[in-house]
Amino acid sequence: MKYYGVWAVRSENSDLGHAEAWHKNNGVIKVFTNLEFAKQQAELCNKSTRSPNISYYAKEMNFELIQSVLKQQEQDSLKQQNMIKDASSKNKKNKKLHSEQNPPLEEEFNQYPEVSSAEIPTLRKFISDDIIGDLESIMKINTKHYHINFKYDRNAIMQAAQSERAEDKNLLWLSHFSGTHCFRGATRS
Repeated sequence: MKYYGVWAVRSENSDLGHAEAWHKNNGVIKVFTNLEFAKQQAELCNKSTRSPNISYYAKEMNFELIQSVLKQQEQDSLKQQNMIKDASSKNKKNKKLHSEQNPPLEEEFNQYPEVSSAEIPTLRKFISDDIIGDLESIMKINTKHYHINFKYDRNAIMQAAQSERAEDKNLLWLSHFSGTHCFRGATRS
């Protein structure tokens, strides 16, 4: 039996340069047993892409590749589950450490009038000493394509941290389905 997939090609004209890989849908390579179905999927991908630098083609897959793809997808799924567990336990440790280092001051709290919990907005605070690692964990969970973008973001964050200028330290980092981006934030004048 023959197997087919959708082959994605990014051209040299792209800012990220040339690349080729099997097209994934929600992190999973779709495998077809019918060439016509693979061609239809490639055509749909070509119609829905927003970049003129990316093209999709139907291509035959070999059996060994399919086995390795399935194995890799299973490993990726386990890695993602472990990353979520690790991030959750790390967050719990950081919260515990923060509460131990900063116990509440009873006298200070007693001088304020009682407020019902309905009047207080729920705010979440995340404390960590490994910002790059945490952003990378978020990227691995949230971003399906172009993980290479994070390399450039990491460099931008490191340069901002080493800079003496305050305006260089205002950054906005975004993680989305097709990559990440670190913007330099605006400063108040």
